[in-house]
Amino acid sequence: MRQHKGSNVALVALISLVVGASYHRLWRLAKQPTTTQWVTHARAKARPAPRTFGHPTAGDPRGRAGRAPLSHSGTRRRIKELGAWETVASASRPYEFCESSKATYKDLIYVVGGFLCDFNRVTDKIQMLNTTSGVWKTVAYLPATAAKTHHGAAVSRDGTWLYLVSGQLGPGCTLGTAESWAVRFVGRRQTKKAVWVRLPDLPEVRYAPSAFVDGNTLHVIGGAGPNRRDPRPDHYVLPLNPSGRPSKSGWFRLGAVPGGGADSAGAAVVRGHAYRFGGQHGHPPAVNVLVDNNQQCQSSPEVAHVQAYRRPLSHTDGVKKWAPVAPLPWPASHIGLSTVSVGDDVLIVSGKDGKETTSRIAAYDVVTDTWRELRSLDWGQPDFLAYVSQGYLNALKFKWHPTNSTLDDDYKSIWKRRNNGELKKFPWPRAFSHQRAKIVYEQVTAPRTPQKRFDSSEVSITPLPGSSFGARIAGVDLASLLPEPPAAFGKWLRETLDTYAVLHFIQKSGLDAKQVVAFHALFEHDIEAPPDAYHKGMCRLWRAGLPEVNLLANRAVTETQTVSAGALGDDGEPCKEGQVYGMESLAWHSDESSRPAGLPVRTTVFQALKAPTNSDAETHFADGRLDSLSIDAKLKRRLLSLNVTYASNAKSLDAFMAPWAVAGRKDMLVRQGGFSKDPSAGQYASSLIEECSSIGGCVVHDSPLISKHPRTGKAALHLDVKQQLGLRGVPFAEAQNLLEQVVGKAAHPSKVYRHRWAAHDVVVTDNYAALHTAAPGKQFNSEPRLIQRVCVPGGHVPESVL
Repeated sequence: MRQHKGSNVALVALISLVVGASYHRLWRLAKQPTTTQWVTHARAKARPAPRTFGHPTAGDPRGRAGRAPLSHSGTRRRIKELGAWETVASASRPYEFCESSKATYKDLIYVVGGFLCDFNRVTDKIQMLNTTSGVWKTVAYLPATAAKTHHGAAVSRDGTWLYLVSGQLGPGCTLGTAESWAVRFVGRRQTKKAVWVRLPDLPEVRYAPSAFVDGNTLHVIGGAGPNRRDPRPDHYVLPLNPSGRPSKSGWFRLGAVPGGGADSAGAAVVRGHAYRFGGQHGHPPAVNVLVDNNQQCQSSPEVAHVQAYRRPLSHTDGVKKWAPVAPLPWPASHIGLSTVSVGDDVLIVSGKDGKETTSRIAAYDVVTDTWRELRSLDWGQPDFLAYVSQGYLNALKFKWHPTNSTLDDDYKSIWKRRNNGELKKFPWPRAFSHQRAKIVYEQVTAPRTPQKRFDSSEVSITPLPGSSFGARIAGVDLASLLPEPPAAFGKWLRETLDTYAVLHFIQKSGLDAKQVVAFHALFEHDIEAPPDAYHKGMCRLWRAGLPEVNLLANRAVTETQTVSAGALGDDGEPCKEGQVYGMESLAWHSDESSRPAGLPVRTTVFQALKAPTNSDAETHFADGRLDSLSIDAKLKRRLLSLNVTYASNAKSLDAFMAPWAVAGRKDMLVRQGGFSKDPSAGQYASSLIEECSSIGGCVVHDSPLISKHPRTGKAALHLDVKQQLGLRGVPFAEAQNLLEQVVGKAAHPSKVYRHRWAAHDVVVTDNYAALHTAAPGKQFNSEPRLIQRVCVPGGHVPESVL
C-alpha cells in the first residue's frame, strides 16, 4: 500500500513537471522579445534564400513564360454556372468590418481587423467563421502595436497558428508598420485561447501584401511600399518549425513577381501552385476620410491590374519562379477577401475595376489557363467576404456609411451626429447583406494534345549576308512550337546563339506577345528583376499583362495602333510619343548595359509586327567579341582592365543620356557613333561624376568594358556609347578616342550586318557578344515600322574577364 501511494506521488510529480514545463513554454512564447532583422531592399543586397527554398538558378526552360496549362488527363469537375442570388437570414452575424485581411483553414475563415465602414475607425478584432455551422466568433484581439488593416494573413498547415505580416496601423491612409505577429490558438475549435508571439519584422513596410503557408514556410508577396503608392514585387519567406512556430533565421528574399507587386491583389494555392491575381498601384486621397487620416495617400493615379502570376511550390519541380498566366478579363483590385478557390477554379468576385466598383465574377481554370465569366452579383463592393459552403457561393458585405456615423445594432440603420450635436438614427438599407448562389458543376474531359517535335537536322543555318558572324535560321516554325516547346529546342537555341551571337528567324506567320515572351524565356536567366526595375518611359503591354514586352516604332505608327496592341505607359495611360519613338539616340550599345549591376539584359528578342517595304528603319548589328577585333595584343590587355562609368537616376535606375550623343542637339558637337572630344562634353561628364550626390537622386557606377560571357566565358565589348561618361581613371578625351577606336573596329562598315525588317521577322541578339543600333538617319519614314521587343533586366551581373 505504501509502495502504491509512493507511485501515486511520483506520478503526480511527473504530471506537475510536464504541465509546468508546458505553461513555462507558453509563457516564454508570449514573452518572446522582439527580434528585428534588417534586410536591404531587393534591388540592393537583399538576403537570398537558401537552396532549400528553391532559389532561382539558371537553366529554367520555361523561365518567366511558364504559361502552359497544368497537365491533366481524364474527366474532372469544374464550375459551369451560378444559380440565382438569394438573401440569407442568419442568426449569427459578424462585427462590422471593411477592407480586412483573410486567412482560411479548412472550413474556418479568420477575418483580421479592418476598418469600420466609415474608414475613420478600425477594429482590433480577429473574427472566426465556421462555414459549416455558419457561426461567427471573436477569437482574439490584435496587439496594441500591431497593424490593424492591410495585413498579409495566413494559417499554419495544422491550423494552430495565424500569421499577420506588416500592414497599416490606423484608419484611412495612416502610416504602416513592418511589425509582424503570430497568434497560437490553444484548445477546442470554438473555445480557442490566443497566445501572441512577435515575429521578426518584415524587411520593409508593406500595405496589403499576399501571404500563404507552404509546408514549413511562410510566404509574403508584393504589396505597396512605405509610401503606400509604389508596388513592391519582392517575395519573402520565413522558415517555420514543424510545429508552426517561426524559426530564428529571419526573413529571406526568395525572388520577385515580374510585373507584379501590386497591393490588394487576390491569391490562391491550387494544385501545388501559388497564384496571384490583379491588384493595384497608386492611391489618391481617400474619399470620406478625415484629413488627419489621409497622410499616406498621394495624389497619384489608382491603376488596377489585369496581370496574373503562378509559381510552383514543389521542391522537386525544378527551378521555381513566378511566371505570367492568362490575364484577368478586366482590371480588378481589392479582391483579397473575395478570391475563392473551388476545385480547379479560382473565383474573383466583385472588387474595383480601376476607380469603379464592379459586380462581375470571373472564374479562372488553373488546368486550361483560361477565364470565363459567371452570373454577376446583385451588388458590388471592394473587399467584401466571399466563401463557399455546402455547394453555395456566399457573398457577405457591410455597406460603407458616412464619416462619423455608427452602424446600429439592427444592422439596417446608422446613427449620425448632426451639426447641433444631436445624435439621430437614419435608415441605411442593406447596411449588412449576405447572399448566396447555388454552384452548378459540369464534367469536362481533357483533350489530347499531340506531342511537339523538334529535329535540329531539319533546320537550315546560313551565315548572315555581309558579315562574319550571325546566322539566318529557316525551317523552324516558332508559332507551332511556342509557348511550350520541347526541351531539345531550348538547348539547341542556346547553343546556336552562343556560336553566332545574332540569329534571324524567317517566319511565315507572326507570334503573339505571349509567344514572344515564352521564346525569350528559353534563354537562361540567373536573376529575377522586380517590375520597378524595368526601364522607365517605355510603351509596354501592361493591358495584356505582359510588361516584359515594349513597343519600338518609327513616326509613321499612330497612337491608336499602340493602344490596339495592348500597350500603355507606366502611368496606365496611352503611350506618349517619347515612350514609343525612342529613335533620337542612335549609337552602338548592348541593351541596358548602362544600368547598375544586376539589371543589364542578357538577351534581347525583336519581332516585327509591321515592316516598311524599303530599306529605311533598319537595325544594324556588330560582333563585339574580343577575338573578332583587329587590334594588337597590348591594346586587348589594356581593354580588359578598363571600366565604363555611368550615372543613373537613383529611383528608376535608368542611366542619364550623355548630351553629346543625342542626335539633333545644337549645344554640343555630335560625332558619328556618339563620341565627343568637345571640351564642354568632358566638363559635363566630370561635373556629373563629382557632384552626383549633391544634385540628389543620382548614382554613379562602373561596369567592365570587356565582360565575360555568362555561358561561354568569352570576352566581348559590353557598353552603351550614348550613355557612357568615359572610362574610370582615363582622361575624358583619351577615353573617347580609345572607345571610338575600339567600337569602330567592331562596327567597321565591312563587318556590320544590316537587317532590313520584313513582316514576322524574329531577331535575337546576345548582349554579351554583339552590339546593335538603329540605322542613323533612317527612322523618320512615312511607312510604319512597329516592333515588339522583350528585354528583361536581371539576366546577368557583368563580370570582368580578369
